[in-house]
Amino acid sequence: MISGLMALLISFTVSAFIKTPESQCTFVDLRNETLGPIRNQGEISWCYAFTAADVLQHTFGLNEIISPADLAISYNTSSAGQIVDIFTNHGPLHQTGFNLVTFKKAMEEGHCPEDIFPSEKWIKVTKDKEESVLLSQAVKEIHELIQKKNKLHLNNLPFYYQFKNVGKETFLALIKENSPKSFYTQLRNTVCKNDRTKFEKKFMVKMLLRNTQIFSSINDQLSLGRLVSMDYDARILANRKHRGINLNELHTSSLVARRWNKEENSCEYLVRDSYGDQCSDYDPSYVCEGGEVWLNERLIYPSLTSVVFLLSNPR
Repeated sequence: MISGLMALLISFTVSAFIKTPESQCTFVDLRNETLGPIRNQGEISWCYAFTAADVLQHTFGLNEIISPADLAISYNTSSAGQIVDIFTNHGPLHQTGFNLVTFKKAMEEGHCPEDIFPSEKWIKVTKDKEESVLLSQAVKEIHELIQKKNKLHLNNLPFYYQFKNVGKETFLALIKENSPKSFYTQLRNTVCKNDRTKFEKKFMVKMLLRNTQIFSSINDQLSLGRLVSMDYDARILANRKHRGINLNELHTSSLVARRWNKEENSCEYLVRDSYGDQCSDYDPSYVCEGGEVWLNERLIYPSLTSVVFLLSNPR
């Protein structure tokens, strides 16, 4: 399935799209306390999981924050996720994920809270101190430990990462019993085993490849109060003149608001990114609101590959 999707994305050519008329671009802003502040994925390329967490949290009106790390590691156990194993990467981490799969697995497995299984920083414990370490650095350090696991024991373990249900002994056992590929799945299962919650309803998941009427579908969902997950070439964020799609540049964000721009004579959408509340990395001509940027249809369409959303009627 994924190889076929890849082929479709590669073969995309830009054609004219049906412009949203002003009458159908009424103001919608779905940001609320449930959605909360923008999180920061850092060097871990889990944009799809951070976006999925936002969409699920907003859809179900949850008070607790969903863990994107939990969603991403679950995704890695799918056939799609096994294409790329980010945890054996020695350099900067990168992973392409498909929200269609992420949402479907979440509907079946439920979710783990962020305060149980953090997605941005993990607690590292050494002999002398405890400190918060960025997840990207923690993954690299764990990879190095697993490479020399046969020589490790409780007395010479230089550090461990602490979670609920995971102290020094359990962490060492997970290191010694697993490969880099399986370690994170077992860690996730151990940490979240008593805190995983099923969603109260199972929503159908819909994925639409880019087509001339794509904005009509997006607008339908926003008007119903549903966030939309968007897959696109991230270069449009830094350069408004960028056009085209490169699979190596694919990024996932959610669309959380809509308004009519009179100067542009176009409907525009608020793109909620997952790199914190900074605006410095975006094209300076964009209106940025604490890490969220307004893009009009003409800018989005040439870089868009697909959208994914949860259908209003649960199954």
